[in-house]
Amino acid sequence: MTVDPHTIATTWLSSLQALCTPADDPETFASNLGAVFAPDAWLRDLLALSWDFHTLQGPDAIKEYLTKDDRLRKVGLSNIRLDASTTGGGATLQAQPDGTDCIVLLFCFDITAPAATGRGCARLLAQSDGSWKAWTTLLVLHDIVGHEEKLGRQPPIVGKTWDEAWEELNATVEEDLGVLVVGGGHTGLMVAARLKYFGIKYLVIERGERVGGSWSSRYPTLKLHTPTHMNTLPYQPFPPTWPKYLPKTKVASFLRSYQEAQDLLVWESTEMLTDPAPQYDEESKKWTVQVTRSGNIVTLHPRHIVLATGMNGAPRPLVVPGLDEFEGIIYHGDAHKDASRWKGKSVVVIGTGNSGGDIALDLVERGAGEITLVQRGPTTVWSMPTADAFIHQPNFPESLPIDECDLIANTTPHRLLLDMLRGGLEAVANGMDREMLDGLKQAGFLLSDIPLYELLLERSGGFIMDHGTAPHIISGRIKMKAGVEVERLEKDAIVFSDGTQLPAEVIITATGYTGMRETARKIFGSAVVDKTSPVLGLDEEGEVRGSFRPLGQEGLYYAAGTFPDSRFFGRLLALQILARDLGLVNTRP
Repeated sequence: MTVDPHTIATTWLSSLQALCTPADDPETFASNLGAVFAPDAWLRDLLALSWDFHTLQGPDAIKEYLTKDDRLRKVGLSNIRLDASTTGGGATLQAQPDGTDCIVLLFCFDITAPAATGRGCARLLAQSDGSWKAWTTLLVLHDIVGHEEKLGRQPPIVGKTWDEAWEELNATVEEDLGVLVVGGGHTGLMVAARLKYFGIKYLVIERGERVGGSWSSRYPTLKLHTPTHMNTLPYQPFPPTWPKYLPKTKVASFLRSYQEAQDLLVWESTEMLTDPAPQYDEESKKWTVQVTRSGNIVTLHPRHIVLATGMNGAPRPLVVPGLDEFEGIIYHGDAHKDASRWKGKSVVVIGTGNSGGDIALDLVERGAGEITLVQRGPTTVWSMPTADAFIHQPNFPESLPIDECDLIANTTPHRLLLDMLRGGLEAVANGMDREMLDGLKQAGFLLSDIPLYELLLERSGGFIMDHGTAPHIISGRIKMKAGVEVERLEKDAIVFSDGTQLPAEVIITATGYTGMRETARKIFGSAVVDKTSPVLGLDEEGEVRGSFRPLGQEGLYYAAGTFPDSRFFGRLLALQILARDLGLVNTRP
């Protein structure tokens, strides 16, 4: 039987509109709910029906969420329509991993409270009775009416030159400052760009001498582990001729060009003072912050602070007896710059996450002598071809505009994806890498069965997306010392918990970093940070904790994540800040 995705999508959207026109009769509401959602349905609300992020599983949980405090009636969704401007006219027929058909549809809607617009995405599956119902549905706030994102060509400046307007902006940025963004990395710059085009006054402070400096200072072979299209920045895509996996020099140079091309106001060589710590005034709803800039202390009074210093805090050093006795070189992977210095030397890398794997590969390519990876516990490993075929290309194909990719990718709730991976999809990916994984196991590498995505959500580490390290482990060029802890150091060797020793001239510790809350604690103090949510991991509903959403401390937000996270959720963070500035947060349950 031929499936017409547009006809099915239109019928489903009519059912969704009926549901969003709440009936006083509970039986009618229940019938409308059943016409929209499958028995195993998921609903994800990102600011469309509330001012936070929510994931609901199953019709009962969805019903409770929609009806609690008369939410659906008070917020009011109307004019629900297929987004015909998107690829395929808004509805496409796709094959699921299990071979069944799925209709993916993109749609738009209007919101009453507050007056706003939204976008949505749903995956419809055929039911046993011949109907099509939603398996996953995403509702996202898009614009607040009268305060829309300023897209397209901007009007010309009248009465002054562009240079004069830029100087005036710089001179007046401290007056009535809306948002202070701390950190000029990819997340901070994307958030700043979103704030700018939503008309919110902002300032980025970057402690380095140049935007992108943290990338420039890393080891030469560093490159992204996700494809270039997937990492597109808002308003300014990467050149189509650039490499599929961007090297760190390209990332750094593009961030600098992004700042300049988007006219983002950044104070470089500027750092927040921690004594006195920033203070929030409940009456004025403003912070008092002191920063050092070019040797001068400047006091700022932003309404909001966005901490975008990165998911990682300070490097975690190796703390074992004998550090003072070791006569070789020891440093954290964060300080790894030039592996050619260790040509011919015996080098031990402690840690088998992405950084440890990348550093070991760098050492091979720069001619180090004997290279040993110390693995304390099992590690999940995916090859880049498998990650590309299994994750990147299905979710972020270059054939689709990046905003459509973001909507479709975020329609799958985190917990659903984890259930699918644990239920067999991770095993399928491992099957694609079977030869590599078997070779690693034979070489003594300890393999974890924890899904890579789970490690990404919970720890942002503990896995390798392999750019070429695995073949050198399998061949024996990189030796393994697995399942042990470092017990102590001697003058020219490492002593392990199993009593064995390993000679070493150089030790590189890829032992991770402190978390973002520890960075915040150093800046704001425990009285503020103890009010805030943890960062990483999932909350009770299945949304990522802490980042790009309310924290518990008014006027403070954490912003940290991958390039796709920062692009998509940075926009939602700007909308939350805009709504608070407009006094709209009390317009919803």
